[in-house]
Amino acid sequence: FSIFAEGLKRSGISDTLSLVGFKYNTTFARTRFTILVVPDTLYKRYGINNIEDLIKKYADPQSRNAEDLKNKNNGFYRYMEYHCLNKTMYLSDFESTFYPILSTENKFAVTIDDDYKLNLDSKTKNYTAFYIPQANIPTINGAIHVINDVLPVTIPERKPITFETTDFFDFRMGDHYKDHI
Repeated sequence: FSIFAEGLKRSGISDTLSLVGFKYNTTFARTRFTILVVPDTLYKRYGINNIEDLIKKYADPQSRNAEDLKNKNNGFYRYMEYHCLNKTMYLSDFESTFYPILSTENKFAVTIDDDYKLNLDSKTKNYTAFYIPQANIPTINGAIHVINDVLPVTIPERKPITFETTDFFDFRMGDHYKDHI
């Protein structure tokens, strides 16, 4: 996973993922992440043999210097971030719905039937899936799942969703009833 790991470093996302918690008001908030990892062997099938090839494929052509790769508007940063969720999810936690990525600026869709299908294309029936033998790898602040494709950044197809209106960080931290002056 050396190419993917270096991509997390170059994008600056590894700094965020290494945080175990942070001060929140007068308490300590725990961080939780889920990472969808692409193995080097899979990148090589797409002609991506090193980090420079990955940057060349996804970074904006005019923005390939070290600082630009950390800009959340850069294609390379968006690609790396698209593989990171802002909560711990093991396979048993996934449902057929949308899941926001780290910044919550995009989502990917999960459809569960005969497989865990990420961003299922209803026309072509193509999708990315978890590589089950290497899924549910626990870390100090989350879970890692190996996937079987590069999972390019897309806007998933629309479908109806139901969500819990109180499932927000501020509510979970009990911050909804305090005075803020």
